[in-house]
Amino acid sequence: MLSYKGSQETTMLSTKSLNLLADKIAPMVADFIQNDQRFLDVMHDVVTDGVADALEETDEEMLFEISLMIFERLALVAV
Repeated sequence: MLSYKGSQETTMLSTKSLNLLADKIAPMVADFIQNDQRFLDVMHDVVTDGVADALEETDEEMLFEISLMIFERLALVAV
């Protein structure tokens, strides 16, 4: 059991209840993260680095184009 202390009372939540809550809100949290500019900035940088690593030598224009194409194919989803 985990407890949550509210304004005046303490509510006990079981692990099962917390798992049900996590299952329910995971898609909402994934959507929130996917639309957060900080996440988009990190993903853009990481995708570009991954493409550069995979292709080893490529010019900047090709790197940019392929990175955008791959970025559009990726999504954060709750499982």
